[in-house]
Amino acid sequence: TWEAPLSTDQMAAVLDNDRGGLPHLVKPNADELAEVLGVQLHTVGDVEAAARTLLDRGVRTVLVSLGGAGALLVDAGLPEALHGAAPVRRVVNTVGAGDAFLAGYLAEPDGGAEALASALRFGATAVEHDGTLLGVPDPRRSVHIGPARADTPLT
Repeated sequence: TWEAPLSTDQMAAVLDNDRGGLPHLVKPNADELAEVLGVQLHTVGDVEAAARTLLDRGVRTVLVSLGGAGALLVDAGLPEALHGAAPVRRVVNTVGAGDAFLAGYLAEPDGGAEALASALRFGATAVEHDGTLLGVPDPRRSVHIGPARADTPLT
């Protein structure tokens, strides 16, 4: 698994490795993904195309955090990319939100939409707290997940 704080140069080096040395899961944010691949990302469709580039290289799962625009899950085992969002009452602190987001995904071992929902709940809970200690994510927290729509803007 790759997730920041590796530099984008380090991530690029890992992803240039042969298929036997690639991580199964990468979790960049949109800016990191854009930098590693040398592309610009303006829409969810752009993010999906970039994530599919990594799947073509042999990565199995690409989980991209999109800040206020939610997250995108592109997985070799899913028939289509999933885009999701969890409403946040108030963003207080984003430090550690990516780590919480990834922890939420990994907490659901079967992956897919349930893991994306868990990730979104963990990330939303994290940004609503003053510090980096994570509160307990409410499993009833509203999460919206559906097929990725290519024309959805990232802003």
